[in-house]
Amino acid sequence: MFDGLATVSGQIIVKTDLSSSEIVKTLVLDNASGIKIEEVKFTGSAKSMGLFNSATKFLPVTKGLVLSTGLAENVDGPNESGNMSSMSFTPGDKDLDRIAGSNTSDATMLELMFYPNTDEISFEYFFASEEYPEYVNRGVNDVFAFLISGAGYEHSVNIAILPTTGEPITVDNINAFKNSGYYQPNVPWMGIQNQTNLKEVELSFSFEFDGMTQILEAKAKVVPYQPYRLKMAIADVGDNIYDSGVFIRSSSLKSSGNKTPFASIIEPDLIKELLESEYITYKIENNQVLIQSNIQFDFNSFELRNEYVDALNNLVKLLNQYFDIQLQLVGHTDNVGTAEYNLDLSIARAQAIKNYLTSQNINVKRISAEGKGNLEPLFPENTESAKAQNRRVEFILFKN
Repeated sequence: MFDGLATVSGQIIVKTDLSSSEIVKTLVLDNASGIKIEEVKFTGSAKSMGLFNSATKFLPVTKGLVLSTGLAENVDGPNESGNMSSMSFTPGDKDLDRIAGSNTSDATMLELMFYPNTDEISFEYFFASEEYPEYVNRGVNDVFAFLISGAGYEHSVNIAILPTTGEPITVDNINAFKNSGYYQPNVPWMGIQNQTNLKEVELSFSFEFDGMTQILEAKAKVVPYQPYRLKMAIADVGDNIYDSGVFIRSSSLKSSGNKTPFASIIEPDLIKELLESEYITYKIENNQVLIQSNIQFDFNSFELRNEYVDALNNLVKLLNQYFDIQLQLVGHTDNVGTAEYNLDLSIARAQAIKNYLTSQNINVKRISAEGKGNLEPLFPENTESAKAQNRRVEFILFKN
């Protein structure tokens, strides 16, 4: 028996009214994730989604993002109610209606448009509900789903499933009697003097819902660098009471599969985007893409001419899609002028291209610029046309 709360960790801090950047920073670990999130869309009550941080180590996930059928802040304990109910007064969702086979309400939905850099994505989560344990097999399962769509999927597929059976994660499919290895009860809070098990005390003191799953992993096969949409959604089924929530672990959304040499993946898009332009050709060597541009500069100038902007915008599209590749820019000049002057001019030409790309929101850390003066001419400079073609910038795409 405990004589005080000093040995018990508790309180779940929940922050709602989130910005898109807060959501992204919670779900992915920047460069290490292998995922670029390009668009965030939320539908529902702003109070039904939040960032949570728990002091107890006994929750399956202690930090991350929660989506609830009620108020997100109500996940905080103690577990003094067996039927915590709060309504968001939002409509249901057609995708969840189909999964539940019934009309839904109080839907909370987060949609992400993203690019992965390997052939699989994954993240960790757990599900909890006030419908445990009394409404198991009573036909009132609240429903949630993680629906992925994009290349390789004819229609959206739910990846919130049991790894052993492929069944959707519901109160009826995970409980004390079915798939019980994935289930964790949360006993009612009876006061510190009346409970003797530390784990039970901490859970019931800190967490409201009556039962939960163990930590689970959602996985999906993907095509590297292609756009995908992930819809995370939860809703009430049958009534607007008995809250449920899904809790996604912080920084767990990642591209977790096999890496393919990027040069072989990018080639179809190179053909589509770059070869439409009369100004750019390319070749692939040692998993690098060497782009020979016919983007030329006037004599003694590093000013970018307007007719080349469309070609550079096609390059911007590729850099956005292939979000983790690097770009090296190499400037060149003709043979008029001193070696020192031409070196500076060639660097300025490469920098002009870099400045344009960064003005289109390409991260400056992904681009390097250098110059070689007239050390590597393409053509003998015995005509003005040859000199003009040697005044150029070359591009090298590669991955570290």
